[in-house]
Amino acid sequence: MKSLLVLSLLVLGTQACCDSTKLFSELQQQGASITLTESTPRIDPFDFNDSAKSVLVNGFWIYYENIDFNPIDEQPRKVFYAYGLNATKDLPEGFGNKLSSVRKLQDGLDKDKNRITFYEGRDHTGREFSTNTSVPVIAELHGKISSLITSGEKPWTVYTDVCYQGDHVCLYPHSVIDLENLKQLVGYYPNVEDVDHISDNSIKSVREGCYSDNVHRTTVLKKIPLI
Repeated sequence: MKSLLVLSLLVLGTQACCDSTKLFSELQQQGASITLTESTPRIDPFDFNDSAKSVLVNGFWIYYENIDFNPIDEQPRKVFYAYGLNATKDLPEGFGNKLSSVRKLQDGLDKDKNRITFYEGRDHTGREFSTNTSVPVIAELHGKISSLITSGEKPWTVYTDVCYQGDHVCLYPHSVIDLENLKQLVGYYPNVEDVDHISDNSIKSVREGCYSDNVHRTTVLKKIPLI
């Protein structure tokens, strides 16, 4: 499976709000706009497909070039991350007027909740399965997990077989999102093959907490130059 081109962004604001993202048709939050509060696999019903040039963000959101969150059976397409509180940002060059679907990371900035979200494709694309508790059989994406994100302070242990059997590794969050008095720990895993003891499409169960001597700390999620 080819890795997608990923555009990563850290943006910080000043006031907390409910999870939402507002898309604007012009730079600097100008022009026509729509507000989304839930994951949206298709923006075209809102007459806004390939129209967004800038965004306002509350929470942690992932933006995709294609509909249905860049399905894995299509050619690799761009992905863009934005998180913050009342954060504003123009979409990077090469991404403006190409936005077709948007996904919210559940509990992404809630420091009191622990959650792990699995994705079918690398770079958090395709179908997803999210949980805040241990799952002995990940039926929704059984043998089809290529990336994941954790949020909250607790680690998670993933296994290559059902019922917490097989090879295993403990995943700790590593990045700290610091928004005024809110500090959230995030584990950013765009490719599970970067994790020792785990191969692509091998995760079949997950347990909250650390139950393995194999420990992995994720890529640091930080502001990087956009491409």
